[in-house]
Amino acid sequence: MNNQPSNCSSCGAPLRPGAQFCEECGTPVSAPAASLPATRPEWDVPVLTGFESAPPAMSYPGADPLLQFEVDYPERLSRWKIFVKWLLVIPHFVILYIFALAMSVVLFIAFFAILITGRFPRGLWDFSLLYTRWSTNVSVYGMLLLRDEYPPFGDAAYPARITLDYPEHLSRWKIFVKWLLVIPHIIVLMFLSIAMYVAVFIAFVAILITGKYPRGLFDFVVGTTRWSLRMSAYVSLMTDRYPPFSLD
Repeated sequence: MNNQPSNCSSCGAPLRPGAQFCEECGTPVSAPAASLPATRPEWDVPVLTGFESAPPAMSYPGADPLLQFEVDYPERLSRWKIFVKWLLVIPHFVILYIFALAMSVVLFIAFFAILITGRFPRGLWDFSLLYTRWSTNVSVYGMLLLRDEYPPFGDAAYPARITLDYPEHLSRWKIFVKWLLVIPHIIVLMFLSIAMYVAVFIAFVAILITGKYPRGLFDFVVGTTRWSLRMSAYVSLMTDRYPPFSLD
């Protein structure tokens, strides 16, 4: 494509096709610069409003993420501690009793906060999660015999881990029926709890003899506890995610 101008830019005389200089004034003939795509000045940058369409984020099905609970499997356990673990956690039980009384107040306030604002106040939600983690660590050590490490006072690192994301919004109407919706879970967990404590008794004998918690029993006890924690989190208004009927 010929981009040569038809007239001299200096004197305006007509130019011969392919000429390098103007025959009248001798001014060099320069082809116009190739057209470049228009660029947007630095100040003309679009501002994101937050309403632009974006690919959906990966998440768990349902309104909120699902509570996760894991316990590291111990290769060896103490034979003598199984006799005194329940005694060693008595100081925890005393403090947790007071925390349990405070939890009833927290749930009362949270109920009306969710009803009015659709949100569980973050400070109260964090307190509820702290109580859940603390009491679970004590149970893992003193009642279920899953670990030998003495549980910390409060929400500190421990081989048993509970994770649950804070929900930005909660249903106002579900707070009236959550206790009713979990009745099938309560029935199933009644039987699972009986089986779990039978498993703990068998594990007690196995630890006494071999110093090991049978892996199948370990996974069953952890799974039953996980199921129970998910149901408790739902009833305690900490999440709208209905707990699955599963040990996993």
